[in-house]
Amino acid sequence: MAFVSGLGVGIGSRRPAQVRDRVRVRMAYQPPGARDLAKALCGHWSNQDQAWENSAIWAHIHQFHVPIPDGVVDGVGILSESFYDYNYGSKEPYLTFITGFTEHEDGYVVGQKYKLEQPVEFRSATRNREKLELIKPNSVIKLESEESLNCASHWSYDFGSKTWKGATRPGRKCVVVREGAETYLDGNYELGEKKLITMDVGRDFETEEIVWGSVGGPFDFDKVESFAELVVEPSQERELSAP
Repeated sequence: MAFVSGLGVGIGSRRPAQVRDRVRVRMAYQPPGARDLAKALCGHWSNQDQAWENSAIWAHIHQFHVPIPDGVVDGVGILSESFYDYNYGSKEPYLTFITGFTEHEDGYVVGQKYKLEQPVEFRSATRNREKLELIKPNSVIKLESEESLNCASHWSYDFGSKTWKGATRPGRKCVVVREGAETYLDGNYELGEKKLITMDVGRDFETEEIVWGSVGGPFDFDKVESFAELVVEPSQERELSAP
């Protein structure tokens, strides 16, 4: 590789191995980052047990989260689709979005939403590798408004419970208007090896009461299948040239 071969003049043959060892040591002490979060999230999730236990409150939902090619969005890009179980076979998602996970200098991971320019064109791409690989930078719309930044999710890894804990950006700044009522999005998430717990509600600014959303509590998803192996690792060249 170009970076390694450039070190070989006059300093002996052990130098590349020493460089690799220093990189490995440095990486070993790095806290989990955006790519680790993506690996934990990527997969097929289902709340079947929750829905069967109380079908009057909970719909049976399948979530698919898969990585999109690097470079399409800032950071590690994940395409997410949600399907109701009753039309799961028709591959018609009722919700589709892309999240770009980036690492903040303060140590947490930021998840910012993107939209697909032509969502119908990529419908069910989470379950179709050929469609997924067609997603390019011009396929997505980057939401750069202050409102979009206010609605980003912030994630931190908890070493005690070995889970990722996420929430909407602090400050009650993600404003959502539903049926004429101005609310703020209060989102809380917990992601483990086999569990994904999510709760998105809209709260009244004055009373803090729930106006819309999951009034029955959080969704409780179990991992059916992991797609962690699909998350692309940084190339060795990039690892070796890291400052």
